[in-house]
Amino acid sequence: MHRFFVPSASIQSNQVAFPSEAAHQIYSVLRLRPGQRLVVLNNLGDEYLVELDEVNQKATSGKII
Repeated sequence: MHRFFVPSASIQSNQVAFPSEAAHQIYSVLRLRPGQRLVVLNNLGDEYLVELDEVNQKATSGKII
């Protein structure tokens, strides 16, 4: 399963908004699509399982499950 480090500010309640570099990697390099899952880590030691709900090169987001 793919893992991404994101800033803590990118995690709001149960939503994660990926920074543009991560969005590019998710969309163009890994070719992940909505419904697929990945692990998100912040720099505080927290780990979240996230299901992608919007995937494009500029704005990618997901829901913490």
